Amino acid sequence: MAGRQEPCDLTGRTFLLGVGAQKTGTSWLYRYLAEHPEAFMPMIKELHVFDAHFRPDWFGRYDRSFPRRLVQALDRQRARGQAQLTGRALQLLDRALIGEDIRRYPDLFRALPGPARLTGDITPSYAVLDAGHFRQIRQLLTDAGLKPRVVFLMRDPVERVWSATRMWGRKHGIDDAEQLRAAALAQLDRPEELARSRYDHTVAALEAAFPAEELFFGFYETLFCDPSVRALCAHLGIRYLPGDYGRTINASPRPAELLPAQAQLIRRALAPVYEFCETRFGHDLPATWRTRSARAA
Repeated sequence: MAGRQEPCDLTGRTFLLGVGAQKTGTSWLYRYLAEHPEAFMPMIKELHVFDAHFRPDWFGRYDRSFPRRLVQALDRQRARGQAQLTGRALQLLDRALIGEDIRRYPDLFRALPGPARLTGDITPSYAVLDAGHFRQIRQLLTDAGLKPRVVFLMRDPVERVWSATRMWGRKHGIDDAEQLRAAALAQLDRPEELARSRYDHTVAALEAAFPAEELFFGFYETLFCDPSVRALCAHLGIRYLPGDYGRTINASPRPAELLPAQAQLIRRALAPVYEFCETRFGHDLPATWRTRSARAA
Protein backbone atom coordinates (compact mmCIF):
# COMPACT_ATOMS: atom_id res chain seq x y z
CA MET A 1 0.00 0.00 0.00
CA ALA A 2 1.41 3.38 -0.99
CA GLY A 3 2.50 5.48 1.95
CA ARG A 4 2.95 2.51 4.30
CA GLN A 5 6.41 2.58 5.85
CA GLU A 6 8.25 0.01 7.89
CA PRO A 7 6.91 -0.06 11.46
CA CYS A 8 9.18 1.63 13.96
CA ASP A 9 10.30 0.50 17.39
CA LEU A 10 8.26 2.36 20.02
CA THR A 11 10.69 1.65 22.86
CA GLY A 12 11.51 4.77 24.82
CA ARG A 13 9.03 7.01 23.03
CA THR A 14 6.67 9.12 25.12
CA PHE A 15 2.97 8.44 24.73
CA LEU A 16 0.37 11.07 25.55
CA LEU A 17 -2.89 9.59 26.75
CA GLY A 18 -5.29 12.53 26.59
CA VAL A 19 -8.36 11.52 28.56
CA GLY A 20 -10.39 14.71 28.26
CA ALA A 21 -12.46 16.20 29.44
CA GLN A 22 -14.76 17.13 26.57
CA LYS A 23 -14.83 20.87 25.74
CA THR A 24 -11.74 21.70 27.81
CA GLY A 25 -9.27 22.71 25.10
CA THR A 26 -8.26 19.25 23.87
CA SER A 27 -8.64 20.27 20.21
CA TRP A 28 -6.29 23.21 20.79
CA LEU A 29 -3.79 20.90 22.50
CA TYR A 30 -4.01 18.39 19.66
CA ARG A 31 -3.30 21.08 17.08
CA TYR A 32 -0.40 22.47 19.12
CA LEU A 33 1.19 19.02 19.29
CA ALA A 34 0.40 18.14 15.67
CA GLU A 35 2.47 21.19 14.65
CA HIS A 36 5.29 20.53 17.12
CA PRO A 37 8.49 19.27 15.43
CA GLU A 38 9.17 16.72 18.18
CA ALA A 39 5.69 15.18 18.12
CA PHE A 40 3.86 12.96 15.67
CA MET A 41 0.12 12.90 16.27
CA PRO A 42 -2.34 10.74 14.32
CA MET A 43 -4.34 12.49 11.62
CA ILE A 44 -7.42 11.32 13.52
CA LYS A 45 -7.60 13.26 16.78
CA GLU A 46 -10.06 11.00 18.62
CA LEU A 47 -9.40 7.31 18.08
CA HIS A 48 -12.13 6.08 20.45
CA VAL A 49 -10.47 2.74 21.11
CA PHE A 50 -10.75 2.32 24.87
CA ASP A 51 -14.14 3.96 25.40
CA ALA A 52 -15.66 1.72 22.71
CA HIS A 53 -13.92 -1.36 24.10
CA PHE A 54 -14.53 -0.91 27.83
CA ARG A 55 -17.88 0.89 27.66
CA PRO A 56 -19.63 -0.49 24.55
CA ASP A 57 -22.98 0.28 26.18
CA TRP A 58 -22.17 3.99 25.90
CA PHE A 59 -19.59 4.23 23.12
CA GLY A 60 -19.79 1.06 21.04
CA ARG A 61 -21.06 3.14 18.14
CA TYR A 62 -17.51 4.28 17.45
CA ASP A 63 -16.35 0.78 16.52
CA ARG A 64 -19.14 0.82 13.93
CA SER A 65 -18.34 4.31 12.71
CA PHE A 66 -14.73 3.79 11.63
CA PRO A 67 -15.46 1.27 8.83
CA ARG A 68 -18.04 3.75 7.49
CA ARG A 69 -15.52 6.59 7.69
CA LEU A 70 -12.97 4.41 5.87
CA VAL A 71 -15.40 3.78 3.01
CA GLN A 72 -16.04 7.52 2.75
CA ALA A 73 -12.29 8.21 2.63
CA LEU A 74 -11.84 5.58 -0.09
CA ASP A 75 -14.64 7.13 -2.11
CA ARG A 76 -12.93 10.52 -1.88
CA GLN A 77 -9.61 9.00 -2.99
CA ARG A 78 -11.25 7.31 -5.97
CA ALA A 79 -12.87 10.60 -6.93
CA ARG A 80 -9.38 12.14 -6.98
CA GLY A 81 -8.02 9.27 -9.05
CA GLN A 82 -5.91 7.78 -6.24
CA ALA A 83 -5.69 4.01 -6.52
CA GLN A 84 -3.88 3.24 -3.27
CA LEU A 85 -4.40 4.06 0.36
CA THR A 86 -2.59 7.08 1.72
CA GLY A 87 -2.50 9.20 4.87
CA ARG A 88 -5.82 9.45 6.68
CA ALA A 89 -7.31 6.44 4.89
CA LEU A 90 -4.46 4.25 6.13
CA GLN A 91 -5.06 5.37 9.69
CA LEU A 92 -8.79 4.78 9.36
CA LEU A 93 -8.05 1.29 8.10
CA ASP A 94 -5.74 0.56 11.03
CA ARG A 95 -8.32 1.84 13.51
CA ALA A 96 -11.15 -0.13 11.88
CA LEU A 97 -9.09 -3.34 12.03
CA ILE A 98 -8.52 -3.14 15.77
CA GLY A 99 -12.06 -4.29 16.46
CA GLU A 100 -12.19 -6.21 19.70
CA ASP A 101 -8.43 -6.82 19.87
CA ILE A 102 -7.06 -3.81 21.73
CA ARG A 103 -3.67 -5.55 21.92
CA ARG A 104 -3.14 -4.10 18.44
CA TYR A 105 -3.55 -0.55 19.73
CA PRO A 106 0.21 0.27 19.74
CA ASP A 107 0.34 -0.65 16.05
CA LEU A 108 -1.61 2.53 15.32
CA PHE A 109 1.53 4.49 16.23
CA ARG A 110 4.30 2.44 14.58
CA ALA A 111 4.55 4.83 11.63
CA LEU A 112 6.46 7.34 13.75
CA PRO A 113 9.15 9.24 11.87
CA GLY A 114 12.65 8.91 13.25
CA PRO A 115 12.97 12.22 15.14
CA ALA A 116 9.53 12.10 16.80
CA ARG A 117 9.83 11.78 20.56
CA LEU A 118 6.12 11.94 21.31
CA THR A 119 2.91 10.47 19.96
CA GLY A 120 -0.48 9.87 21.48
CA ASP A 121 -4.23 9.69 21.47
CA ILE A 122 -6.50 12.48 22.72
CA THR A 123 -10.02 11.11 23.15
CA PRO A 124 -12.06 13.06 25.74
CA SER A 125 -14.55 10.28 26.43
CA TYR A 126 -11.76 8.20 28.00
CA ALA A 127 -12.58 10.33 31.07
CA VAL A 128 -15.47 7.98 31.89
CA LEU A 129 -13.22 4.92 32.35
CA ASP A 130 -12.44 3.46 35.75
CA ALA A 131 -9.18 2.55 37.50
CA GLY A 132 -9.20 -1.03 36.24
CA HIS A 133 -9.51 0.14 32.66
CA PHE A 134 -6.68 2.62 33.08
CA ARG A 135 -4.43 -0.06 34.60
CA GLN A 136 -4.97 -2.23 31.53
CA ILE A 137 -4.21 0.71 29.24
CA ARG A 138 -1.01 1.52 31.10
CA GLN A 139 0.11 -2.10 30.89
CA LEU A 140 -0.60 -2.15 27.16
CA LEU A 141 1.53 0.95 26.64
CA THR A 142 4.45 -0.12 28.80
CA ASP A 143 4.48 -3.60 27.23
CA ALA A 144 5.06 -1.83 23.90
CA GLY A 145 8.03 0.04 25.40
CA LEU A 146 6.19 3.37 25.59
CA LYS A 147 6.48 5.89 28.43
CA PRO A 148 2.92 6.90 29.39
CA ARG A 149 2.12 10.52 30.11
CA VAL A 150 -1.49 11.31 30.96
CA VAL A 151 -3.12 14.70 30.46
CA PHE A 152 -6.52 15.45 31.96
CA LEU A 153 -7.93 18.93 31.44
CA MET A 154 -10.93 20.25 33.35
CA ARG A 155 -13.33 23.16 32.97
CA ASP A 156 -15.90 24.68 35.29
CA PRO A 157 -18.47 21.84 35.16
CA VAL A 158 -21.44 24.10 34.46
CA GLU A 159 -19.56 25.78 31.63
CA ARG A 160 -18.46 22.40 30.28
CA VAL A 161 -22.05 21.11 30.20
CA TRP A 162 -23.27 24.27 28.49
CA SER A 163 -20.45 24.23 25.92
CA ALA A 164 -21.12 20.55 25.14
CA THR A 165 -24.81 21.32 24.72
CA ARG A 166 -24.09 24.14 22.31
CA MET A 167 -21.79 21.81 20.33
CA TRP A 168 -24.66 19.32 20.14
CA GLY A 169 -26.95 22.09 18.94
CA ARG A 170 -24.46 23.17 16.28
CA LYS A 171 -24.20 19.61 14.94
CA HIS A 172 -27.99 19.24 14.78
CA GLY A 173 -28.78 22.71 13.48
CA ILE A 174 -30.45 23.81 16.74
CA ASP A 175 -29.90 27.33 18.02
CA ASP A 176 -33.17 27.94 19.82
CA ALA A 177 -32.31 29.09 23.35
CA GLU A 178 -35.07 27.16 25.09
CA GLN A 179 -34.24 23.92 23.29
CA LEU A 180 -30.58 24.26 24.20
CA ARG A 181 -31.34 25.02 27.83
CA ALA A 182 -33.65 22.02 28.07
CA ALA A 183 -30.97 19.84 26.49
CA ALA A 184 -28.39 21.03 29.02
CA LEU A 185 -30.64 20.06 31.94
CA ALA A 186 -31.42 16.73 30.25
CA GLN A 187 -27.72 15.81 30.44
CA LEU A 188 -28.16 15.40 34.19
CA ASP A 189 -30.43 12.41 33.49
CA ARG A 190 -28.04 10.72 31.04
CA PRO A 191 -25.35 8.73 32.88
CA GLU A 192 -22.91 8.71 29.96
CA GLU A 193 -23.10 12.51 29.71
CA LEU A 194 -23.03 13.16 33.45
CA ALA A 195 -19.92 10.97 33.73
CA ARG A 196 -18.01 13.39 31.51
CA SER A 197 -18.27 16.03 34.25
CA ARG A 198 -17.42 13.74 37.17
CA TYR A 199 -13.83 14.89 37.43
CA ASP A 200 -13.73 13.50 40.96
CA HIS A 201 -14.21 9.99 39.57
CA THR A 202 -11.72 10.50 36.74
CA VAL A 203 -8.96 11.95 38.93
CA ALA A 204 -9.37 9.18 41.50
CA ALA A 205 -9.28 6.50 38.78
CA LEU A 206 -6.17 7.97 37.16
CA GLU A 207 -4.34 8.33 40.47
CA ALA A 208 -5.11 4.70 41.28
CA ALA A 209 -3.69 3.50 37.94
CA PHE A 210 -0.72 5.78 37.15
CA PRO A 211 2.17 7.02 39.30
CA ALA A 212 2.09 10.73 40.05
CA GLU A 213 4.97 11.55 37.69
CA GLU A 214 2.90 10.27 34.75
CA LEU A 215 -0.09 12.52 35.47
CA PHE A 216 -0.81 16.11 34.46
CA PHE A 217 -3.96 17.88 35.61
CA GLY A 218 -4.80 21.24 34.06
CA PHE A 219 -7.66 23.66 33.59
CA TYR A 220 -9.25 25.17 30.50
CA GLU A 221 -9.45 28.55 32.20
CA THR A 222 -5.66 28.75 32.65
CA LEU A 223 -4.46 26.60 29.73
CA PHE A 224 -3.84 29.21 27.07
CA CYS A 225 -0.72 30.90 28.40
CA ASP A 226 3.04 30.35 28.48
CA PRO A 227 3.30 28.96 32.04
CA SER A 228 0.72 26.23 31.41
CA VAL A 229 2.14 25.23 28.04
CA ARG A 230 5.67 25.20 29.46
CA ALA A 231 4.47 22.85 32.20
CA LEU A 232 2.75 20.63 29.64
CA CYS A 233 5.85 20.44 27.45
CA ALA A 234 8.00 19.56 30.46
CA HIS A 235 5.54 16.82 31.39
CA LEU A 236 5.64 15.43 27.85
CA GLY A 237 9.41 15.72 27.49
CA ILE A 238 9.37 18.00 24.47
CA ARG A 239 10.85 21.43 23.86
CA TYR A 240 8.66 24.36 24.81
CA LEU A 241 7.40 26.41 21.89
CA PRO A 242 5.01 29.37 22.30
CA GLY A 243 1.40 28.54 21.48
CA ASP A 244 -1.08 30.49 19.42
CA TYR A 245 -3.26 31.40 22.38
CA GLY A 246 -5.68 33.41 20.29
CA ARG A 247 -6.52 30.47 18.04
CA THR A 248 -10.00 29.09 18.55
CA ILE A 249 -10.59 25.48 17.51
CA ASN A 250 -13.95 23.69 17.55
CA ALA A 251 -15.56 26.52 19.51
CA SER A 252 -19.31 26.38 20.05
CA PRO A 253 -21.30 29.56 19.26
CA ARG A 254 -23.13 31.17 22.18
CA PRO A 255 -26.61 32.00 20.83
CA ALA A 256 -27.83 32.25 24.43
CA GLU A 257 -26.81 31.69 28.02
CA LEU A 258 -28.18 29.44 30.72
CA LEU A 259 -30.62 31.17 33.02
CA PRO A 260 -29.21 31.65 36.54
CA ALA A 261 -31.67 29.17 38.03
CA GLN A 262 -30.71 26.55 35.45
CA ALA A 263 -27.01 27.06 36.07
CA GLN A 264 -27.68 26.61 39.78
CA LEU A 265 -29.48 23.33 39.16
CA ILE A 266 -26.50 21.97 37.24
CA ARG A 267 -24.09 23.32 39.87
CA ARG A 268 -25.99 21.56 42.66
CA ALA A 269 -26.13 18.29 40.71
CA LEU A 270 -22.34 18.47 40.34
CA ALA A 271 -21.64 19.69 43.88
CA PRO A 272 -19.38 16.67 44.65
CA VAL A 273 -17.17 17.66 41.72
CA TYR A 274 -16.72 21.23 42.94
CA GLU A 275 -16.08 20.07 46.50
CA PHE A 276 -13.55 17.47 45.40
CA CYS A 277 -11.67 19.86 43.12
CA GLU A 278 -11.51 22.60 45.76
CA THR A 279 -9.95 20.13 48.19
CA ARG A 280 -7.70 18.35 45.69
CA PHE A 281 -6.35 21.35 43.74
CA GLY A 282 -6.59 24.14 46.29
CA HIS A 283 -5.23 27.47 45.04
CA ASP A 284 -4.59 25.99 41.58
CA LEU A 285 -8.35 25.85 41.01
CA PRO A 286 -9.43 28.75 38.74
CA ALA A 287 -11.07 31.62 40.56
CA THR A 288 -14.22 31.39 38.43
CA TRP A 289 -14.95 27.95 39.92
CA ARG A 290 -14.77 29.40 43.42
CA THR A 291 -17.07 32.27 42.44
CA ARG A 292 -19.70 29.83 41.23
CA SER A 293 -19.33 27.79 44.42
CA ALA A 294 -19.81 30.92 46.52
CA ARG A 295 -22.97 31.86 44.62
CA ALA A 296 -24.35 28.35 45.15
CA ALA A 297 -23.71 28.38 48.88
